[in-house]
Amino acid sequence: MVYGFIGLGNMASAILRGMAKSGAFAADTLCGFNRSEGKTRALAEEIGLVPCADAAAAAEMADVVVLAVKPQMLDSVLPLIAPRLTPEKLVVTIAAGKPTAWYESRLPQGVPVVRVMPNINARVGQAASGVCGGRFAESRHLDTVRAMFRAVGQVYDVPEHLFAAFSAMAGASGAFVHIYIDALASAGVKAGFPRPLAEALAAQATLGAALLTSESEEHPIALSIRFAPPAAPPSRVCTRSSASASKPPSTRRWRPSSKRTKSWENKRRKWCENRRVTRLSHTKSRGGAISSCAPQDFLLK
Repeated sequence: MVYGFIGLGNMASAILRGMAKSGAFAADTLCGFNRSEGKTRALAEEIGLVPCADAAAAAEMADVVVLAVKPQMLDSVLPLIAPRLTPEKLVVTIAAGKPTAWYESRLPQGVPVVRVMPNINARVGQAASGVCGGRFAESRHLDTVRAMFRAVGQVYDVPEHLFAAFSAMAGASGAFVHIYIDALASAGVKAGFPRPLAEALAAQATLGAALLTSESEEHPIALSIRFAPPAAPPSRVCTRSSASASKPPSTRRWRPSSKRTKSWENKRRKWCENRRVTRLSHTKSRGGAISSCAPQDFLLK
């Protein structure tokens, strides 16, 4: 099976690198075209990408045609490739904002279309990619796409009507995480850490917390209570953050906790008891019942 990419920008390049690195896709099965020959040449040298003369040639050569151009370019690209497409080929689009029906109305009858929304974390193999199939897409087509995008992270089946919400939650949300990391690192610099060390600590703490949340069966709020500094319980930080969102809590309230280490467990237990917060029972999917208390019990009155 040959995979042809039309557009070789940051996202397409990250996907191609992930596919090549995974070992599941031979170099001679990856081809592509980009208006800038420099990007095509660089990927050809780096991963063995087969260059295509134009978009039509990429569509002709490929069994799986990946549309990785900007949304505003689609109206000019689709007429060029449509004559080369048949129901035996698969069209995959990572362009934002266009539903599968939009493509189906502009392509030959019966051509399967699968829509994918990856995120920039594909650059480090940790993307969260949402996938949905159009009217003519079958399970085998979705399996093909899932295999492609598992090379750069996790893949989730998402109903198309939720794609806008998915792009905000799994895509744009990363910007807020970076802002938080910068705020935490800046607080570290203010406390005396060199900037490189402060950024490394902030990034590692955030990465570790994300992995812990992903792998733990406890509710994220329960984890925040378990590990938050006793002098600044998470609900109080969140309450103050809501009152003055312009200043992240990590910059407004950050204190070294080494002097409090010995009394941490007693203070945490007392804080929980005062607010009737006990151990949580929560399912891995986050969809189960919380047996001991309701979520509002975590918030200060």
